[in-house]
Amino acid sequence: MLNTKKKRFVFYALILIAGILGLLFMGDNILIVAQSPDWPQTQGIILENSMEKHTRRGVDSFSLNLQYKYVVDEETYFGTRLRPMDEKKDRDTAWKLVNNYPAGKNVAVFYDPTNPTRSVLVPSPRDFSTAFFPSLFVLLILVYAIWNLLRMRTTPKKNKKSKLRSILRKHYRTITTTMGFIFGISFVLLFVFIFFSRPFGILSAGFMMLSAGMLTLYTSYLNHFKSIAMAVISIFSIIVGISLIVGFRFI
Repeated sequence: MLNTKKKRFVFYALILIAGILGLLFMGDNILIVAQSPDWPQTQGIILENSMEKHTRRGVDSFSLNLQYKYVVDEETYFGTRLRPMDEKKDRDTAWKLVNNYPAGKNVAVFYDPTNPTRSVLVPSPRDFSTAFFPSLFVLLILVYAIWNLLRMRTTPKKNKKSKLRSILRKHYRTITTTMGFIFGISFVLLFVFIFFSRPFGILSAGFMMLSAGMLTLYTSYLNHFKSIAMAVISIFSIIVGISLIVGFRFI
């Protein structure tokens, strides 16, 4: 039988594998949201569009059974996506979409030129938040698993000094001053841009959270991660910061 440490290792390893698979799936959705507005379009025709009912905990929601076909370079493809992220809808919204896209209707189809099997009828950058937040949750779980695996595999021996920690301590003032400067500038720019340019305001918020997360993670590392909660918050702040920087145009 596996001892407690090995059981924990297997548990976190399984979480890591599941998280990677989840990110691969969700990452594809994020790419479709980000890229679909720039995709070329071709003519297509609706083959089928009906409404399907889902009931969960006494609450009804509806989705579309949509299928359309289109031709790219004399080859026929079939698609099922209306938008990059097709969420479940209420009855009225679903019924309206069924009426707007009846079978036999000619439609414009936006397709991925590098992979024509991927297509949408309504490209929408606003779907970024729908794709982003589940991915952020999975990424946080993934970081948590990696964190615990690293702690299990790299538990330092007593009285053994870390060369990296010594180097970072030596440059403490330079590192903290740089991170503090980036945080301060980003904080000022946040209030400047938030009134004139929402995307750049979000970009400034991203750099602010990234610098704050790196600064707190740095100090936590120097203190041998005595506060796990602070380390987790730091990693979360870094993840959110990077996500805002990467996706500021689509939020």
